[in-house]
Amino acid sequence: MEAIPDHATGITWLSWTASDSSDVDHYCIYAGPGDCGQPPSPGLLWTTTTGLSAQHDDWNPDYDAPCYWVSAVDGAGNESEATAALQPTDAPSVPDRPRLEVSTHPNPFNPATTVRFFLEKGGRARLTAHDAAGRKVATLADATFPAGVNEVRWDGRDRRGLPLASGLYLLVLEAAGERVSAKVSVLK
Repeated sequence: MEAIPDHATGITWLSWTASDSSDVDHYCIYAGPGDCGQPPSPGLLWTTTTGLSAQHDDWNPDYDAPCYWVSAVDGAGNESEATAALQPTDAPSVPDRPRLEVSTHPNPFNPATTVRFFLEKGGRARLTAHDAAGRKVATLADATFPAGVNEVRWDGRDRRGLPLASGLYLLVLEAAGERVSAKVSVLK
C-alpha cells in the first residue's frame, strides 16, 4: 500500500496491489489515529471501493498523520485481515500514477454520491454511468476540467431524470485519450 499526501489540496492518495484471491468483490479502507501495527477497529472504516486506489480528504488536521489499512471482501461477505498499514510519506505531491483515477463516496449510496476524479492535466473529460448490461444510462459530466482533483455529484438518476433501480453501475471516465472505470452501487 502506498499513501502520498498532496499538500496543495489536502488529499492523501492511496493505492494498493490487488488481492491474490480470485473472488474479491470490493476492498474496505480504514483510516484513523493509533498504532499502525495493530488491526483497525470496525469504527475506523472510512470507505469501500472496487478499485485499487482511493483519495482520503476528510482527515482532522488536529490529529497526527492517520494510519491506513486495506482489506479484501469476497462475494460472500468474508473480509480478509486488514493489511498494509502505513502513514503517509512526504513523497511527491502529485502521484505519477494513475493518470486518471475515479472513486465515489459514499458507495453504496442513496440518494446521492460524490464522484471524485483526478486529472494529471486539465482538459476535456466525460463521465458516464452504465448499467450492468453496459448500456449508458446517464452522462454525469462532459466538460473541461482543471488539473488535479475534481468532483461531480450524482443523484442516481438516468438521463431522463428518473431514479435508477437498485443495483450495480459502472462509472466510466474518459480523458486525455484514456479510459478508467469504477463500480458503484445504488441502494433504494
